[in-house]
Amino acid sequence: MAHVKVPPNPNYVAEVVVLLTSLGAKRSELNAGRLACDLLEIKRAHRKVIDFNMDARAGRDAGEDVAIERLEAKNRNLRAEAGDLPLPQIFVDGIYLGDTAKLQSLEDDGLLGRILRRQMCVKCLRRKSMDSMYCRFCRLDFEEVLHGHMMIEDELVQYYGTYTDEDRQEEESDSGDDADDRFAAYEAALEASTRPAPPKKITVRRTGHTVRKGKGDIMFEERQRLAALEGSAPETLVDGQRASELQFSRDPSALPELQGYLWKKSPNQLRFRSFSKRYAILRGMQLYWWKDKKDASDDKGLGDGPLCKGFVDFSAGPVELQPMLENSSTFTLMPSGGQWARGAIRKGDRDPSRTFTFDTTGCEYGREVWVGALTKHIRSASCRRADRTTVVPDDDFYAAVGLPIPDSISSSSNRLLRVG
Repeated sequence: MAHVKVPPNPNYVAEVVVLLTSLGAKRSELNAGRLACDLLEIKRAHRKVIDFNMDARAGRDAGEDVAIERLEAKNRNLRAEAGDLPLPQIFVDGIYLGDTAKLQSLEDDGLLGRILRRQMCVKCLRRKSMDSMYCRFCRLDFEEVLHGHMMIEDELVQYYGTYTDEDRQEEESDSGDDADDRFAAYEAALEASTRPAPPKKITVRRTGHTVRKGKGDIMFEERQRLAALEGSAPETLVDGQRASELQFSRDPSALPELQGYLWKKSPNQLRFRSFSKRYAILRGMQLYWWKDKKDASDDKGLGDGPLCKGFVDFSAGPVELQPMLENSSTFTLMPSGGQWARGAIRKGDRDPSRTFTFDTTGCEYGREVWVGALTKHIRSASCRRADRTTVVPDDDFYAAVGLPIPDSISSSSNRLLRVG
């Protein structure tokens, strides 16, 4: 079947750079890169492709090497621990957007067209002026890293033969008939998620050390702690702590433990069944999952067991938890800085920028319960990391506090001052 080429829409003025590989040996990266380009072509978005297969771009210099250096300087943690660059990676005006899944998610929410028209910040998704290359909310500067190379005007002339300003004015500037509806639904869901929820009446009954709620079990040390965490109890002391303090406790044992089945999305875009059922356990600022409950029991619920399929350690680095706005059952976990910290996920060197997608359809607990429990673990892990923050004092510090400067200046890198 012949490939049908779609001309780009010149109203999408943002520069889109796609880093990919055409090397057949890396089959998963090759297919994911093709999928990203297909999505952008269907969107009629002009993209500037940088192929990491050196044979494909041998003998020509369109500024790709310089562009890669500028992208890495502007966006941290793009490379894996081994030094490899996970592909594909998509950038808009020099800012990292994400992978193919993120691209599709933005289009589903009606946001991609606004980002491509420079009406919305690619990082914080706030509205901005089309003429501005700066976001006043997240304070990011945008730039074209391949300015003057692979221009959209050249592709339009190649497609049409001639292309004038009159032709540009006749182009439709919208993102499809239903884009406004999708964006309105996105804003409505966003407003609903930020609106404080009304207090709920919770019925709890206790059997031993297990508190039952609905069909599933939430493991707690005592009934009073669950009531405090759910917000249904007055501000009473629990183990010497107030309920408000307990929600963001640094102590992993004070956090709610949750276990049950979840649907987990496979990272393989070409897999026939994209979601597989996994038995998950949330405990001690970590989320583990197994193939089924039996495997979790055989591993004794330990994340380092041989049957454990994967884990996310929230204490290793910052994590973003995002409920999907197009439904009420899906949520994602992703690294805040673009890449997972060392030891944060299993086999992190393979895909350090991977996004984990889960769905609660037909499971014991709904998304509200999982997101609520995960939020407490993530925030408590953030507080715990803040306690471990260290700084290295220099000579000015010792002079300011009136202490003698150590004799060995070279050993200053080993002198740590604990903060917090």
